[in-house]
Amino acid sequence: MLTELDKKILAALKQDGRASWASLARRFSVSRVTIQNRVESMRVRKIIRGYTVIADPDSMRTAAFGEKAFLLVRFAPGASVFQLQKLLSVWPGVLGVWGVTGKWDCLALIRAVSLQQMAELREHIVNKIKISRLETYPVLDDFAPVFHGGEVHPSSAD
Repeated sequence: MLTELDKKILAALKQDGRASWASLARRFSVSRVTIQNRVESMRVRKIIRGYTVIADPDSMRTAAFGEKAFLLVRFAPGASVFQLQKLLSVWPGVLGVWGVTGKWDCLALIRAVSLQQMAELREHIVNKIKISRLETYPVLDDFAPVFHGGEVHPSSAD
C-alpha cells in the first residue's frame, strides 16, 4: 500500500528522475533518510523497477534520428516480447515496445538515422530472436500533434 508520502515521491520522481534525496526531503519536509528509505521500500516492492531516460522525439529528430518506423513482430515458439524489449533496450532510437493481441505479438516504434540503420536493426533482431514474421512500416507523416484528448484540434479541423 502506498502512503501519501510515497505518492508524492513517485510524482516528483516522474517529473524529475534525477531529483536528489535532499531536494525531495526539503520539498516534503522530511529527512533525507526518510526519502531514501521510502524509495528503497518501493524499489524492493517493485513499485519502482528502475530508472530510465525518456528522450523527447522532437529533440531526437534534430539529433539526426530522422527516420521513424513501426516494427510489427510475430514471434516463433520460444520467443517473447520480453526478449525483444531486452534486445532493444540498448538501442537509442526505441520510442516504445508493446506486447499486443491479434495477428501480431509485438509492436515497436523506432527512430533511426537512416533506412539502412533500420535495416541493420531488423537484421540484428532476426539474428538474435526467433521471429516468424517481421514487418516494417516507415512513418511518412506524423499527425499526433493535432490530436488532444481523442478529439481533433480545432485549428486542424475544417
